[in-house]
Amino acid sequence: MGNYSIELNMQNKKAIIVGGGEIAFRKLATLLQAGADITVISPSINKEITRLVKENKITWLEKYFEAIDLYHAHIVIAATNDKSVNRFVACSANAYQLVNVVDDPLSGNFNVPATLKRGDLTISIATGGTSPVLAKKIRDEISLHYGSEYSEYIQFLSTARKEIKKLPISLVEQNKMLREITEQEYQQSKERQRSYLDKVTNIAKRQLADH
Repeated sequence: MGNYSIELNMQNKKAIIVGGGEIAFRKLATLLQAGADITVISPSINKEITRLVKENKITWLEKYFEAIDLYHAHIVIAATNDKSVNRFVACSANAYQLVNVVDDPLSGNFNVPATLKRGDLTISIATGGTSPVLAKKIRDEISLHYGSEYSEYIQFLSTARKEIKKLPISLVEQNKMLREITEQEYQQSKERQRSYLDKVTNIAKRQLADH
């Protein structure tokens, strides 16, 4: 199967999750972080999902799945422990809906990679549905190299990029500055990060003074 990796903006997009157990909870947790409008369809739900329902963070339809439930859904995830139900969910989706089937990746049209997030940094590892266990193992190994400090480093890169793009200098010069701050010395030193932002501010001031 040919795969094309992308990131989706799921803010306020409708996501349907069929199933109310641990796997369904894991799937909806990442969608919730992405800002999706989530509805869980299942006769029963576990305590984690129940908590989210009570907090009004998701909607629960206490019922068995019907094909009509997918109306207007952007993403559909079949996460029950019944293969026949999961197949029915996949068959009920239209050609334009994104469908993930947890126990049979080939029945859907997308797989969810193992993902490591550090602020706006996202590292995803996928095996085309062949071995989710291996994908998670590699993700955990990578996490040892990209620690929590990368969240603040990525924020620094974002701030620096916005300020550099404002400078009245050539694109070549801007790209040179942007490459410079990806060096290891900036990754590991908040002092170097602050110093660099001061440098950019001073360049902007000098440019204004010259004009």
